[in-house]
Order: sequence, then structure tokens, then C-alpha cells
Amino acid sequence: MQRKAFTLTELLVVIAIIGILASMVVVGVSGARQKGRIAKIQSDVQQLKLQLESDVEPPAMDYGIIPDISDFPTPGTVGGVYQNLMNDANTNGASDWLISLGTRTYYISVLEPGGKYYCVDSAGKTSEDPSSTTRTSVDGCP
Repeated sequence: MQRKAFTLTELLVVIAIIGILASMVVVGVSGARQKGRIAKIQSDVQQLKLQLESDVEPPAMDYGIIPDISDFPTPGTVGGVYQNLMNDANTNGASDWLISLGTRTYYISVLEPGGKYYCVDSAGKTSEDPSSTTRTSVDGCP
């Protein structure tokens, strides 16, 4: 009894099919990786918001008393917490930060890797905006 082996054509077809399936998986994973980076940036911005709110106490609620966040280079200090969160977000692709602190309001906006601006404000609003035209005041998120 003679065993029949696979022909070269059959093997090449199977290899081609496996290659096509593998390329589809790689494309799907890269999209998930991008969404993961954006979620991490949004989480870091929310943590900045919580840190701001915990550093300013009622009844004054004066966010203007917090020095420029970029002036806090030392990890482990209150300002270091801000800097660490911003560095973590920048590692994931965040850029073009705008942190506006007013007397009773604040506004944090950052450009995500996908090209949208993500912002949080003192009124509790969060939004994603594809343009930077609304980033000029401390009035809040669009």
C-alpha cells in the first residue's frame, strides 16, 4: 500500500492562507493597541483632575494658586504627581497639553495619538474634540 503525500501546490496554498490570516490578526491587534494607549491617556488626565480637586480645598476653590504644573520636576512631591501622570501619558503618545487654571475653574486638554483632543473641566464635563479651536479659554470642555 502506497501513502499519498501532499503536493507542493497544496502546501503552498495552505501557507498562503495562513499568511493571510496572520496579517488580518496583526491589523486587528494594532487597532486594539492604539485604543489601549488612548484609554491610558484618558485615565491619566482623569487622575490629574482628581489630584487638582484634592489639592484645592473649599470654600476658596482657587485653582489659580497652584503653580504651573511644569514647574514640578521632583517625583514624590505634590507637583511630582502631576509631572509623573503627564510623563506617563506622554509615553503613550499624548502631546499638546493645555492646562488652564482659573479662580474657580480649570480645564485640562491633551492631544491623543488618534488626532482628537480629550478634555476634562471643573464642571465635570469630559469630551473628545477633533479640533483645537475650542482650547482657548478656561470656560470648559465643548
